[in-house]
Amino acid sequence: MNRLDPASGQLVDKPQPARTATYLRAGTWIVLGVSVVLVVVLALDLATNPVDRLAWVLAELSLALVLVDLWCLSIALFRRSDRTPLRVPVRTPLVLAGFHLLLWFWTRYLVSFGVFYRLELVDPLSGVYVIRWGIAALLGLLAGLGVVAVFFETRMVQWVLISEQTAAGQREGPAPAGEPDMPAGQEHMYEAQMLLGKLGYEVGEVDGKMDEQTRQALRQFQSSCRLASTGELTVLTMIELRNRWTGGKTGLQEMPVEITGTSHLFQRVGNWIARWKDR
Repeated sequence: MNRLDPASGQLVDKPQPARTATYLRAGTWIVLGVSVVLVVVLALDLATNPVDRLAWVLAELSLALVLVDLWCLSIALFRRSDRTPLRVPVRTPLVLAGFHLLLWFWTRYLVSFGVFYRLELVDPLSGVYVIRWGIAALLGLLAGLGVVAVFFETRMVQWVLISEQTAAGQREGPAPAGEPDMPAGQEHMYEAQMLLGKLGYEVGEVDGKMDEQTRQALRQFQSSCRLASTGELTVLTMIELRNRWTGGKTGLQEMPVEITGTSHLFQRVGNWIARWKDR
């Protein structure tokens, strides 16, 4: 399907998306799905009753999520595209892999029979084993932390791959004055906030969401580029952001931007916990 080129007004071939980025995005979710399936299969083999099986799923989940960390690490190490200035920081999947391994050792200890169950005497000669619900709650909490960490990690990788995929066919060089513009998709917002911040504009929290501070930063940037100062994220704004960051270079690999990594992840989790306590 053709598209209208905003500079010439002529119909041109529609740019093809980066297929490798598309495959890598799909692969991220496939690896995550395979990890979960492996956990369930292992739990069915290790336990015979529903309670124990659920406990083993929670215990082994963190180890399975290490597969996702390794997948993200391979993208960070070996994926270098000149279509996007964003990069996955290598330290993030490395730190999270260590984090998930620590969670796994801890949860394996919690799920052991002598810790997960306690003997409750019925009479001096007999008793029954009952679940320690505090241990069960801690087990669920630790598994949840592992899932939250992977959620942020996979979303970070998705942002990089989306940036690469949607940048296909964008031209380099400044936009001519008065050139028609069009809105950019929400998937560009995180990249725009990152680049605005790196260029010295105050955008507040980099979270991929439009807020008033980001809107004001966009207005200031658009004004400096002689674009319409609407405060909205547009295609020409994204082109100018990438051009400004690379200093006019055609090879985006020369000036990569590592997207916010592990420290931001744990800061976001801390902010969520703080807001939950305030309620």
